[in-house]
Amino acid sequence: MRVTAVVGMMRSSDRDERGDAERKRFELFLKLIEGMNVPEMRIESLHDINTQRSSLRWLDRNLGVRNSNHKDFQRARNILNLLLKNRNR
Repeated sequence: MRVTAVVGMMRSSDRDERGDAERKRFELFLKLIEGMNVPEMRIESLHDINTQRSSLRWLDRNLGVRNSNHKDFQRARNILNLLLKNRNR
């Protein structure tokens, strides 16, 4: 006998809350990397929806190169991982 997993149904209000949380997470990420050594071009390309995903991947690979000793590095890294997970869905 095959058993299928029960998946919760999404409601339209759930999507709105997730969208708000995603936007707040993105704004926090931008504030965190303001004080870090990140090329201005990468920060600007984060605001463009067409280049945002590639810039996030670039930051995933290169954020620690010059910023690994920054006080907010680990926090920015965690938020970056969450942003990338949500972009891949």
